[in-house]
Amino acid sequence: MVADRIGEIIEVINEYFIVTEGVGVELHPENETVETLWKLKAAGVTKISIGIQSFSEKFQIVLGRKQVDPAKLKEAVDKVAFETVSTDFIFALPNQTYEEVKSNVDVAFRNGANHVAIYPFYYHYYEQFYTLSYIDKMWGIMRNEAFPKYIKM
Repeated sequence: MVADRIGEIIEVINEYFIVTEGVGVELHPENETVETLWKLKAAGVTKISIGIQSFSEKFQIVLGRKQVDPAKLKEAVDKVAFETVSTDFIFALPNQTYEEVKSNVDVAFRNGANHVAIYPFYYHYYEQFYTLSYIDKMWGIMRNEAFPKYIKM
């Protein structure tokens, strides 16, 4: 696992660069465990970003992801403190509402995040996504159409 070798990577970075604002890494939610966080902290990581994408089960299915337990995330970040705990979310998913996006952000801040990044969902025609069949089935999107819905505000 990369967490076991991140210290070596940081050492090489420090040989060639002057790092003044800390070191950050992005984690998949399944990798955000107390053990992994301690390894990262010991290696010199000061900022973590967790790619949640959505706490909503219906959107986790669309994205081909497993459900994320916010309480489990909070437990881990409460035990291992970082300067920045960021969570990443995707918006503009099919039929997603402003309230659903806001709920994700609220849940993140209640569960240990002190920073949130949100990115629009892009549908790439030239890529074969694992989730494409879910999107087609659940939302009736045809492969050759532009993404039809954005957040309703």
